Amino acid sequence: MLRALPDEGRTIISTIHQSRTELFEQFGNVLLLARGGLSVYSGSASNILSYFESCGYRCPTNTNPADFALDLITVDLQHEDRETLSREKVNGLIESFARNRSRIITNPQEPRQVSLPAELGRMKREMAPLRIAYPILLRRGALSLRRQPKVIVR
Repeated sequence: MLRALPDEGRTIISTIHQSRTELFEQFGNVLLLARGGLSVYSGSASNILSYFESCGYRCPTNTNPADFALDLITVDLQHEDRETLSREKVNGLIESFARNRSRIITNPQEPRQVSLPAELGRMKREMAPLRIAYPILLRRGALSLRRQPKVIVR
């Protein structure tokens, strides 16, 4: 279902703290935030490794890109000497992104198309047949009744 939504012109925004490689490869764009909500990367998921390589951090072979990115932006609080080094690294990545923010990293082969809410409302949708819609509506109704039983008592 999530794969079909972008084909309809919809945008999916999801927060994932550590995705598997197979899932990460399906992402369109990634916004990577360091602690405190500071941006470290924003752009195409397919370009994240080359971006960090340009910053001097190469992803080892057979390493999950999401794990690699999270390791880069994590401050090691276990040991004082590693904390200082990792904090400097993260601050450097934050500053590097802030300096290069004007050149957004995108895939030039991917067409950029922005859909406005009014455009989405005009998209052609077909009505679901009763054999599909009825069970869904029954489940939703039962769930709503279970969550808010006082609504029916009024």
